Amino acid sequence: MLKYVSASLFAFLLSSTQTLAWEFSSDSDPLDDSIFAAIAEIATTQRHAILIKCWQNKPNNILVMLMSEEPFDNSANYPASVDVQLRFDKNQIETISMAPRSADGKFALQGALLPKSDWARHIDALAEAKKQMVFGVAGQIIVFPANGSGKAVKKLKDTCKLP
Repeated sequence: MLKYVSASLFAFLLSSTQTLAWEFSSDSDPLDDSIFAAIAEIATTQRHAILIKCWQNKPNNILVMLMSEEPFDNSANYPASVDVQLRFDKNQIETISMAPRSADGKFALQGALLPKSDWARHIDALAEAKKQMVFGVAGQIIVFPANGSGKAVKKLKDTCKLP
């Protein structure tokens, strides 16, 4: 199901040359008709995208993918997880764990599914953010504008019936 969303949405986001506000999409899986929703945004550098995906009536399933336009090297020996710094606006910096993954052949970091992580709280912080969501990964600073995030998060939570 991840491939079903990521192939089209990430390709569009990473190939876009315009600045987008947070985008919302919802659809049903063609295999089992389950409803899913996703929000996505491109970074200010337009070299990274973020996707937050959930499934209706499955509040413990939230998928977060931070994707780059760099190819995933199948022969590389990536660690099982990497520490990533996350900050919303001027709030406290938090360290989270994300796992290297291939998303349609591109290098991505995947956040742990709930309840193994605190993504529900981070999604609420994104909804409240006024300026930006910032990731620090391996010496890179990746900034996502927060404009439109509140509306997108509300649609995401409403569709998936998240608390």
